[in-house]
Amino acid sequence: DGRRLIYKLIAMGVTNFYSTAKEKPGWWTHSQNRPIMIGELAEAVSKRLYRIPITEAISEFRSFIRTEKNPDGVATKGRHDDYVMCSAIGLQIRKAMPVGIGHLKSFEIKQNW
Repeated sequence: DGRRLIYKLIAMGVTNFYSTAKEKPGWWTHSQNRPIMIGELAEAVSKRLYRIPITEAISEFRSFIRTEKNPDGVATKGRHDDYVMCSAIGLQIRKAMPVGIGHLKSFEIKQNW
């Protein structure tokens, strides 16, 4: 659940979030956008438009499967899909972001949570 992260970032002073049409900070995945996200991520990976540089992420991608029962994809039993979903969400946000306006503000992360 990404809400905990969002609340922590807000507490750290971060105010610039991607928001859904409902003006809730963050990306909200649901039954209508998940198949699109996973399909477009699969296409980007198969066309080598998206690289996966982290060993743990590669392992999660390999254990993420789509079946008749779960056409949107799920992690195999005992595995996780955090990197897969993070990548899918990132690609969708990247598609929606305007190009060439604004500046990316960085901030220091303190590991005390």
